Amino acid sequence: MGLKSDFRYRIFHQASPLQVLILINVGVFILFGFFHVLFWLSKTNYFVLAEIKSWFDLALEPKQLLRQPWSIITYAFMHDDFMHIFFNMLVLFWFGSIFSDFSRNTNRLWLFYFSGALGGALLALAAYNFVPAVHQAISAPYLLGASAAVMCIVVGLATLVPEYKVMLLFLGSVKIKYLATAYVLIDFLSMPAGNAGGKISHLGGAVMGFILMWQIKQGREISIKKLKILNSFGWFFGQKRTLKVVHKSEKKKRREGPTQEQVDAILDKISQSGYESLTSNEKEILFNASKIE
Repeated sequence: MGLKSDFRYRIFHQASPLQVLILINVGVFILFGFFHVLFWLSKTNYFVLAEIKSWFDLALEPKQLLRQPWSIITYAFMHDDFMHIFFNMLVLFWFGSIFSDFSRNTNRLWLFYFSGALGGALLALAAYNFVPAVHQAISAPYLLGASAAVMCIVVGLATLVPEYKVMLLFLGSVKIKYLATAYVLIDFLSMPAGNAGGKISHLGGAVMGFILMWQIKQGREISIKKLKILNSFGWFFGQKRTLKVVHKSEKKKRREGPTQEQVDAILDKISQSGYESLTSNEKEILFNASKIE
């Protein structure tokens, strides 16, 4: 295996979805930052690079969106400056880690990230084109940032395990449902203060996170594999379809493990009494369930 193939294998086969998402965001930011420095050193007009970058930001004007439909997803990997990407990746890592621990399906993080981006884009587009106050408040008809996608994960997690507690500096232990509610309220109440488009997209991501997780809790799982979203990019991830012979005894081992009823009962207990109320056996069951796709 060559160096390039080995690197691609380690990133897209061994890394977790959370690690890949952060890597893509950081990689895109560094790439555009690198070209920014090159343009500055060569005294090339920076507006050329800004024009290129705008083709990956979410276009809020319908005519422009038709020219760059991919921007409805790519904007979720674009960031303005270091502090913008730093805080987004910090929250993504923090809540994404907890989300992954409680998720039985390892691809669910992908689903929530892309769904949050889509929900945020749709609500921002609707508000910009149909709400005059929002249209007037947005000077440049473009949006960028992972905040809507991250908000989808935050609210989805709060919907799944609302009683789960996290430790915050100066505040101590806070239930995740209160933290998510605070995020949503801050975005809603601060819309008139600026960045109305961005904050509306955050709310769109929050709504999508609640709806998705509510559907999942009702037993209506939406699989990203069934939608073939990831499979369509198999050429990029270096995945190859291979025929694998599995012995009957191996199939039996794969079937052994926590049942969905056990996992649901544990999640209900967390919702009512918090994660600390779990026994060591229940924590082990939840951990084993998180390893099963």
